[in-house]
Amino acid sequence: ALRPTVDRLRDEVRRRDAGAAQAERETAKDVAALTRTVARFAKFGLDLEDGGDGALRLRFRLLDAAKPDRAFVVAVVVDDRDRYDVRATAPALPRDALARVVDRVNRTNDFGAFVRALRRLFVEYCVVAADTTTSSRPS
Repeated sequence: ALRPTVDRLRDEVRRRDAGAAQAERETAKDVAALTRTVARFAKFGLDLEDGGDGALRLRFRLLDAAKPDRAFVVAVVVDDRDRYDVRATAPALPRDALARVVDRVNRTNDFGAFVRALRRLFVEYCVVAADTTTSSRPS
Protein backbone atom coordinates (compact mmCIF):
# COMPACT_ATOMS: atom_id res chain seq x y z
CA ALA A 1 0.00 0.00 0.00
CA LEU A 2 2.94 2.31 0.57
CA ARG A 3 4.55 1.67 -2.83
CA PRO A 4 1.77 3.35 -4.93
CA THR A 5 1.91 6.43 -2.70
CA VAL A 6 5.69 6.69 -3.05
CA ASP A 7 5.45 6.25 -6.85
CA ARG A 8 2.73 8.90 -7.07
CA LEU A 9 4.78 11.36 -5.00
CA ARG A 10 7.89 10.62 -7.08
CA ASP A 11 5.93 11.37 -10.27
CA GLU A 12 4.65 14.60 -8.75
CA VAL A 13 8.20 15.67 -7.86
CA ARG A 14 9.38 14.89 -11.42
CA ARG A 15 6.53 16.97 -12.90
CA ARG A 16 7.31 19.86 -10.57
CA ASP A 17 11.05 19.63 -11.33
CA ALA A 18 10.30 19.65 -15.06
CA GLY A 19 8.05 22.69 -14.61
CA ALA A 20 10.69 24.46 -12.53
CA ALA A 21 13.36 23.72 -15.14
CA GLN A 22 11.12 25.10 -17.90
CA ALA A 23 10.39 28.23 -15.84
CA GLU A 24 14.14 28.65 -15.24
CA ARG A 25 14.87 28.39 -18.99
CA GLU A 26 12.16 30.95 -19.76
CA THR A 27 13.48 33.29 -17.06
CA ALA A 28 17.01 33.01 -18.47
CA LYS A 29 15.68 33.90 -21.94
CA ASP A 30 13.78 36.89 -20.50
CA VAL A 31 16.84 38.12 -18.61
CA ALA A 32 18.98 37.82 -21.74
CA ALA A 33 16.43 39.76 -23.79
CA LEU A 34 16.13 42.46 -21.11
CA THR A 35 19.93 42.72 -20.87
CA ARG A 36 20.16 43.25 -24.64
CA THR A 37 17.38 45.84 -24.49
CA VAL A 38 19.01 47.77 -21.64
CA ALA A 39 22.34 47.75 -23.51
CA ARG A 40 20.58 49.06 -26.64
CA PHE A 41 18.90 51.82 -24.59
CA ALA A 42 22.27 52.83 -23.11
CA LYS A 43 23.69 53.17 -26.62
CA PHE A 44 20.99 55.75 -27.33
CA GLY A 45 21.54 57.61 -24.07
CA LEU A 46 18.99 55.98 -21.76
CA ASP A 47 20.10 54.25 -18.58
CA LEU A 48 17.70 52.34 -16.35
CA GLU A 49 18.74 52.39 -12.70
CA ASP A 50 17.44 51.36 -9.30
CA GLY A 51 15.97 54.55 -7.86
CA GLY A 52 15.50 53.10 -4.37
CA ASP A 53 12.20 52.59 -2.55
CA GLY A 54 10.87 50.56 -5.48
CA ALA A 55 11.45 53.33 -8.03
CA LEU A 56 12.92 52.90 -11.47
CA ARG A 57 15.15 55.81 -12.46
CA LEU A 58 15.30 56.67 -16.16
CA ARG A 59 18.40 58.71 -16.92
CA PHE A 60 18.37 60.31 -20.37
CA ARG A 61 21.54 61.67 -21.97
CA LEU A 62 22.36 62.85 -25.49
CA LEU A 63 19.35 65.22 -25.54
CA ASP A 64 21.25 68.50 -25.38
CA ALA A 65 23.70 68.86 -28.27
CA ALA A 66 25.62 71.56 -26.39
CA LYS A 67 25.96 69.28 -23.33
CA PRO A 68 25.53 65.66 -24.45
CA ASP A 69 26.42 64.27 -21.00
CA ARG A 70 23.77 66.41 -19.27
CA ALA A 71 21.40 64.09 -17.42
CA PHE A 72 17.62 64.33 -17.48
CA VAL A 73 16.13 62.06 -14.83
CA VAL A 74 12.70 60.61 -14.04
CA ALA A 75 11.91 58.45 -11.01
CA VAL A 76 8.85 56.30 -11.65
CA VAL A 77 7.10 53.70 -9.52
CA VAL A 78 4.22 51.33 -10.03
CA ASP A 79 1.77 51.64 -7.14
CA ASP A 80 -0.21 48.86 -5.48
CA ARG A 81 -2.99 49.31 -8.07
CA ASP A 82 -0.49 48.73 -10.94
CA ARG A 83 -0.58 52.39 -11.95
CA TYR A 84 2.51 54.38 -12.90
CA ASP A 85 3.43 57.38 -10.78
CA VAL A 86 6.28 59.81 -11.43
CA ARG A 87 7.92 60.69 -8.14
CA ALA A 88 10.42 63.24 -9.44
CA THR A 89 12.00 64.74 -12.54
CA ALA A 90 15.22 66.67 -12.86
CA PRO A 91 15.10 69.19 -14.29
CA ALA A 92 11.49 69.81 -13.40
CA LEU A 93 8.87 69.34 -16.11
CA PRO A 94 5.58 71.26 -16.26
CA ARG A 95 3.01 69.43 -14.12
CA ASP A 96 0.23 69.53 -16.71
CA ALA A 97 2.40 68.09 -19.49
CA LEU A 98 3.77 65.39 -17.18
CA ALA A 99 0.27 64.55 -15.92
CA ARG A 100 -0.91 63.97 -19.52
CA VAL A 101 1.98 61.58 -20.18
CA VAL A 102 1.36 59.65 -16.94
CA ASP A 103 -2.36 59.48 -17.65
CA ARG A 104 -1.66 58.08 -21.12
CA VAL A 105 0.66 55.32 -19.85
CA ASN A 106 -1.89 54.37 -17.20
CA ARG A 107 -4.59 54.04 -19.88
CA THR A 108 -2.46 52.19 -22.45
CA ASN A 109 0.25 50.47 -20.36
CA ASP A 110 2.64 51.25 -23.25
CA PHE A 111 5.88 51.86 -21.34
CA GLY A 112 7.90 52.39 -24.54
CA ALA A 113 5.59 55.22 -25.61
CA PHE A 114 5.85 56.62 -22.07
CA VAL A 115 9.66 56.72 -22.28
CA ARG A 116 9.54 58.38 -25.70
CA ALA A 117 7.02 60.97 -24.46
CA LEU A 118 9.22 61.79 -21.44
CA ARG A 119 12.20 62.24 -23.75
CA ARG A 120 10.19 64.64 -25.93
CA LEU A 121 9.11 66.62 -22.86
CA PHE A 122 12.70 67.05 -21.70
CA VAL A 123 13.76 68.17 -25.16
CA GLU A 124 10.82 70.56 -25.51
CA TYR A 125 10.84 72.11 -22.06
CA CYS A 126 14.46 71.86 -20.98
CA VAL A 127 16.68 71.85 -24.06
CA VAL A 128 14.68 73.96 -26.54
CA ALA A 129 13.47 76.35 -23.82
CA ALA A 130 17.08 76.86 -22.64
CA ASP A 131 18.21 77.51 -26.22
CA THR A 132 15.42 80.05 -26.70
CA THR A 133 16.29 81.81 -23.44
CA THR A 134 19.97 81.92 -24.31
CA SER A 135 19.40 83.21 -27.86
CA SER A 136 16.95 85.92 -26.76
CA ARG A 137 19.31 87.51 -24.23
CA PRO A 138 20.74 90.90 -25.27
CA SER A 139 24.46 90.89 -25.97
